[in-house]
Amino acid sequence: MSVAPHLSIVKLPYHPSLVKADAFLAVFNEKFEKKFGGELTASKHRTPYWDMVVSGMQKAQACRSCPFLACIVACEVAKRANGPMLPPQAYNMMMQQVCGQTGIGYKGTESKVDDSLVPKILEETIRNLPDDCSPLAIPGDVHRRLEHCLKELGENNDRICDAVYGKGKELGYWKKDLRDFAEDILKKLYPIPKEDQPNSWMNVE
Repeated sequence: MSVAPHLSIVKLPYHPSLVKADAFLAVFNEKFEKKFGGELTASKHRTPYWDMVVSGMQKAQACRSCPFLACIVACEVAKRANGPMLPPQAYNMMMQQVCGQTGIGYKGTESKVDDSLVPKILEETIRNLPDDCSPLAIPGDVHRRLEHCLKELGENNDRICDAVYGKGKELGYWKKDLRDFAEDILKKLYPIPKEDQPNSWMNVE
C-alpha cells in the first residue's frame, strides 16, 4: 500500500516593504501611546503631539526608494492627525478670528510645527505609487495592506473632515481630508472601474 507524501504548506515571504513598515510603526506607535495615550491637556500637549505626527510623516517621505513603504507609513501616521486637538497653526488662526470678533487681544501660541506637511506628504506618497496597483499588478499582501490603510484613513476622519470642510474651516488650508486621500488610494488600487470592484473606500472589505 502506498502512502501519500506529506504535503507541506509553503508560506510565501512577507513583502519587504511591509516588514520595514511594521518595524517602524511598532516603534512609532509605542512611543506615541506612551506620550499621548493618557489624558491630554491642549496647552501642554498640542505642540509635541503635532510635532510627532509631522515628524512621522517626514520619516515616511524619506522612504523614496520604496513607494509602497512610504505610502503605508504615511497613512498609518496620518490617521493620528484625527486627534483631539487642532494643530497650533490652525488653533492660532481660529483664536485670532474669534478674538477679533469680540475685540479681545490674542497673542497666539509660538510653534514651528508645520501641520500642512501632513496632507502634502500624504498626497506625495500616494502620487508616487504605481499608476496600476490592481491585485494582479502588485503583490497581494501589499494590495491588502493598502486597502487596510485607506479604510483606516476613511474611518479616522471625523474631526479632520469637520475642520477642513465644516463651518469654521480651521484646516481649510489642507484642502482635502483623510477620506479624500482614501479615495485617491482606491483609484490606484482599482484603476479600471468594474461592477465587482469597490467604488468607494466604504465598500472595501
